[in-house]
Amino acid sequence: MAAGVLRTGDFTETKLPQGVYADLRSTHSAYFRLVKERTRIINLLKGLLDGLFPEFTQVFKNPCGHTALVVLSICPSPAVVASMNEDIFMDVIRSRRQGRLMRKKLRALHQAAETSIGIKPGADAVAMEITLLASRYYLIEKQVDIGW
Repeated sequence: MAAGVLRTGDFTETKLPQGVYADLRSTHSAYFRLVKERTRIINLLKGLLDGLFPEFTQVFKNPCGHTALVVLSICPSPAVVASMNEDIFMDVIRSRRQGRLMRKKLRALHQAAETSIGIKPGADAVAMEITLLASRYYLIEKQVDIGW
């Protein structure tokens, strides 16, 4: 079969890109993988939040916004948020958040945390995973912004 293909010329010759074209191909592949990973993390984060703290996505439409990520990295479960006084919660978020603070949303989140219907068993493990996903999302977002 191989001899027949060579005899008739029914094959294509592979040409590997060289120089700038090789760099462009490899850079595009890396960028595409990062964007795909970012999308995967967003979907995982939304799924975990739906079980642990479903009210979070009602308050913050985008769980990967700057303030939302700060909240998720510091206190990802409603029990942690509800255990703090509202003023202390605002101060904790303010200490980590640079830029404008969304006071109304943070107050609404604190009130929602007090009456949350999220899961209780295994909440600590899910909260830890949410914190890890938030930090991974932040890192990938930084890599996408800096690299390209």
